[in-house]
Amino acid sequence: MDMNEVVEALGNRDVPVLACTVATLRKMRREEDRVTARDISRVVLRDPLMTLKALRFAEANRSIRQLSDITTVEHVVMMHGIGEFLRTFADLTSLEGLLAKDSIALDGALRVVSRAQHAAAFARSIASRRHDKESDEVIIAALLHDLAELMLWLHAPREVAEIRYLVDHAVGLRSAAAQRFVLGFTHGQLQHALAGAWHLPRLLQRLMDDEHAENPRVVNVVLATRLARHLAHGWYDAALPDDYSDLEHLLGCSEDGARRMVRAASLNAARLWTDTGIRPVAAGIPLEEGDIPPEPGLFLPSGNVDGPLFKSALQKLTDAAPRRDHDPFIAWALYALQFGLGLKRVGFAAPGAHGDHLQMRFVF
Repeated sequence: MDMNEVVEALGNRDVPVLACTVATLRKMRREEDRVTARDISRVVLRDPLMTLKALRFAEANRSIRQLSDITTVEHVVMMHGIGEFLRTFADLTSLEGLLAKDSIALDGALRVVSRAQHAAAFARSIASRRHDKESDEVIIAALLHDLAELMLWLHAPREVAEIRYLVDHAVGLRSAAAQRFVLGFTHGQLQHALAGAWHLPRLLQRLMDDEHAENPRVVNVVLATRLARHLAHGWYDAALPDDYSDLEHLLGCSEDGARRMVRAASLNAARLWTDTGIRPVAAGIPLEEGDIPPEPGLFLPSGNVDGPLFKSALQKLTDAAPRRDHDPFIAWALYALQFGLGLKRVGFAAPGAHGDHLQMRFVF
């Protein structure tokens, strides 16, 4: 897959928004006299796709005299007026309607939106404890941090579903390695390219760039998105202790304080669960130690060697053979065996350091 072609395709397409956003903005237009810029901002900041549309609208209608970027939704509304903003977005396409015939793509996209809402809640809580006066910028950066993945569910849902399946089942396989294997590039690389193509404010681009982690505000965004991603796997995800440790360092609090902050923020995010219908991470807090019960699977093994999925998997293995990044290669081979041959359980084990035992690496 050519990243430049993906950027061009996504850059030119109309971006849908959540159905609840469409309904709420329509209601606000009928009650325009009673609506404030802050009211609109609260609605928009629940939806990463609508937030993107608002920022792109501000850039496209930038005046010659405007010297600085507009980096918050409330400022966008105030600059252009409540009436003009509501009229501009009177005819929106809903994400749910657009993907109604592709349940896998819709489920994947809504899960990314839910994760973005959680990341924004964590970023807000961290910013509050750091007394960040411009917290909306950090919240928006966290909300949009995984926008590339969300847009890929619209453009290439099968490929993103394959990446998700590999990462969920090949424990220890890095997300970036799986992304490069399936797509030829990472979500982060696509995110950077899309942010530039959409002319997002430079400050927000910097806050979303994990390479600038020397900046405490960037650390806030990185930590918030990491927490949202890891908590999506349950409250006992192996990466969470490191997240709590980094949060302690950033805020100067105890481990217990970090955990309590994350739980409180997750409860705030849970109030938005009706936007997506995705179970919020706070629903897993009372569970006994262990993983959150698995969701229904993305695919079922076909058992058809001549099927298109198996053939495409074999072609991917052939194309990737010269590469040295062997972990995603092995994971993809197991994926092909499971879905091509209909095997219910496949695994890969590697010899131990002394060659006297086998250590299981990946199990599907």
